[in-house]
Amino acid sequence: MRKALLLGLLLAGPIWAEDDVADQPEMIEVIMPELEGMAVEGQVAYQRSCAECHGINAGGLEEHGPPLIMDLYGPSERSDMDIILVIQLGHEQENWSYGDMSPPENIGFAEQGMVVEFLRQVQFANGVE
Repeated sequence: MRKALLLGLLLAGPIWAEDDVADQPEMIEVIMPELEGMAVEGQVAYQRSCAECHGINAGGLEEHGPPLIMDLYGPSERSDMDIILVIQLGHEQENWSYGDMSPPENIGFAEQGMVVEFLRQVQFANGVE
């Protein structure tokens, strides 16, 4: 019985399943565009690796992580490489009160550029340039 319960918990996946994240209200309202190209795969990687803190649509989650759909993270302030380096290395607390950001463990090198493309398309759709 105990082995079956443990196996069931392992197969169920992480405790913060996407449904739980999707139910959390984001700090800002985000207009989701129809994604094109690499951004489609980038959304999948983002939701798997980043949504736990930044929200399912990158609108930020109270007490977890800031919204990424804002001028501070837009291309005029942060280059694509800046974002990739944050994904790879994490980031010390700077403009937020959430503490340091650790690099996500489950995002591959190729997916990092796709995540940036996802963020850029959503940023542009929301007037962030």
